[in-house]
Parts: sequence; structure tokens; C-alpha cells
Amino acid sequence: LSDELVQNIIAEAILNRIIKAITLKENFRCIIILPLHPEGNYKDTVALRCIMKWQNDTIANGSNSIIQTLKTKFPNVDISQYIVFNCLRYYGELNGKFITEQIYVHSKLMIVDDRIAIIG
Repeated sequence: LSDELVQNIIAEAILNRIIKAITLKENFRCIIILPLHPEGNYKDTVALRCIMKWQNDTIANGSNSIIQTLKTKFPNVDISQYIVFNCLRYYGELNGKFITEQIYVHSKLMIVDDRIAIIG
């Protein structure tokens, strides 16, 4: 990877670890849970839409994203066996109508290979 392409060192570390796992045929899974959208009214707030754009660009959009980089480097590998991105939602019924809302994930925790933790 070129230092010019990846400026988010956590994303780069995740990408490098997955590349290592695929290359060595290791059993490895990265599960990332994010809010569906940042807290606030994203329809009316440019800053929130920018955050969403950069998250999407980092995750899957464009040739330098995590997903596209992995798909390009390993075209015959099911990338979802190594990394998945999820958001949490709850649902219910209110006054006879089906409702759903995101569960906002505010905590930040990463555990790598059961040896390294980043908390905060």
C-alpha cells in the first residue's frame, strides 16, 4: 500500500491484517459495528453528511476503500469471510404501526488477535 492512499492508520492496520490473514489462509474475522448514521439530523446538517461520505469512502466506495482494495487484490476470495460492517437496529409496534430505529453505538473498542486492545 502507498502511504499516499491510506491516511487513516486504523483502517490501514485493519486492511493490512486482513491481507495477512488471506495470504496465510488464516481463520480471521473483523466485525465492525457502526451507527447507521451519526447522531443528529443528517438530512439538514452538512457536517454529518460529510462524516457519512468519508465513512462510506473508507469502507466501500472507490478504488482505495477497504472493501475495493481487498476485492482487487483477492478477486477469488469472499471478502465477507474476513470483514463485515454492521449497524444495530431495534424494532417494535407502536399504536398498531411497525417502527424501527437505530441503536446508536457510542463506545469505541477494538480487540485484535486477542492480544491488542484500543479503547476510547
